[in-house]
Amino acid sequence: MDLLLVVFFLTLQPNYHFAFSPIKSMLKTLKSNKAFTLVEVIAVLVVLGILAVYASSKFNTGNVDNVVDESVIKDVVRQTQMRAMADIPGAGWKISINGSTGTCLIQKNNITKQTYTIKTNPGSFVISFDNMGQPAVSIASGSLPFTIDPVTGYVE
Repeated sequence: MDLLLVVFFLTLQPNYHFAFSPIKSMLKTLKSNKAFTLVEVIAVLVVLGILAVYASSKFNTGNVDNVVDESVIKDVVRQTQMRAMADIPGAGWKISINGSTGTCLIQKNNITKQTYTIKTNPGSFVISFDNMGQPAVSIASGSLPFTIDPVTGYVE
């Protein structure tokens, strides 16, 4: 019974903060730290600077046109080769690329079937295919960034 009275007496006391002292000290610490330290600000700026340099190096758009045009020309070569192999012998399928006008033409017997526009100047050349898919290349100027195997006709 005496123990019960002591507990009851302690609960009625206004000075019961001893049970909550760790929580109060944490709240005081959190309230006093309202700003970032200089070290934290500098560390964040350094990390953002590194990320900015890395991200800006990935946005190099100067080479995109070359890659796209190379892909278009390779696809046109493959498409024309397949058309030549599917057609009758002597059908005269060829690709004419004029670098000065930026056009890539797929022709059959000198009649244009499809036209593609290219942005870079790969030079001027003509690639013709026989009915076996074997290429014959005539280069007026420039260079070809791909290879056509003369035996298999595979475009690399």
